[in-house]
Amino acid sequence: MSKDLNDRLKNQDLAFIEKFSLHPADAAEGSGSLGEAPENGLTQLDTTLVRQPGKYKSGFAGSVQKKLATVLPVFKPKDDFVRVHTIEFRVMKKLIAYVNLTRESSSTTMKEGINTISMAASYDSAKSQSDWIPVYFLPWADNFVISLTIPKKAPTTGPDPSVFLTAAINGCSVFVQGTPDQPTIYHAGGETKRGKDHFRAAGFWREVVMNFADTSKGKFQSEISKVDYIKTPGFNDTTPNAAAYENWLKSKYSKMLQIQQVNPWGCVFGFRDKDRNWKFYLQENCTVLYTFLTAKNGAPDVKMQRVSRPIVLREIFPAQPAGVPLNNTIPPITVSAL
Repeated sequence: MSKDLNDRLKNQDLAFIEKFSLHPADAAEGSGSLGEAPENGLTQLDTTLVRQPGKYKSGFAGSVQKKLATVLPVFKPKDDFVRVHTIEFRVMKKLIAYVNLTRESSSTTMKEGINTISMAASYDSAKSQSDWIPVYFLPWADNFVISLTIPKKAPTTGPDPSVFLTAAINGCSVFVQGTPDQPTIYHAGGETKRGKDHFRAAGFWREVVMNFADTSKGKFQSEISKVDYIKTPGFNDTTPNAAAYENWLKSKYSKMLQIQQVNPWGCVFGFRDKDRNWKFYLQENCTVLYTFLTAKNGAPDVKMQRVSRPIVLREIFPAQPAGVPLNNTIPPITVSAL
């Protein structure tokens, strides 16, 4: 089963990705899994909250404090004193990991639910002798910004993957810098101390990454933040696509299921074409929590079920179309499908 799933990803099967939600691991097993210090010498940024008369204002400690203090929004914490918040920066030197895909068959083994395609990742080159496939892999770690630059030319030795993956996203920001034949990708995530203001939380990572980035690698072309795939302001802690999908589910399965929650999350991945140019995609996913309605009195069953579904797949680099909802291609949530 894993070999078939691995081959479908390796062969850039978008029909497969329209059907199943991808959930790559946070990091790959092996040393150096979170990269090394960047060459520009900026290895960390301390963000703190400084008290001012009548208000609090966000500020950054260190060399970039003055630059950022003018653009970051006012933040009003509940407490008078807030701990220093440190963001670490890393650049990936290990570019290639090996991944193995598994289709989840139980709603209890993984919080995203049945039919999620989970992915273990490892830097162990011995995996190349098995069914595991090589990919360019960008990990995630809490309160880190980690970047990876994909080489323009094929390596003289070793694998040359045409698939890129980064850890599944549940509030993180992902940025793409540079050109289609040599992009640099950033994965930024962790505590922003911006409360429930999701635009400000997205802006926090934008400002951090812009100060960390190596400008010689080109212009920033794309940004995906939490407002794009998990919490869009104005949509009651969800997104317009997830809200539309929830309404569709409740209408279609009103006589069979009671929909408890529809929780959005995402995955960013990339494929390279024969001309060695990359395209990156955002897969907008939802985990659906539901119970079956009993045949006797219509009361909900006490046993909660979880299943994941992709709802929108859209290209985010180099083009940025609006995306097409996938409701018509989503397998129905029935007993046989589970």
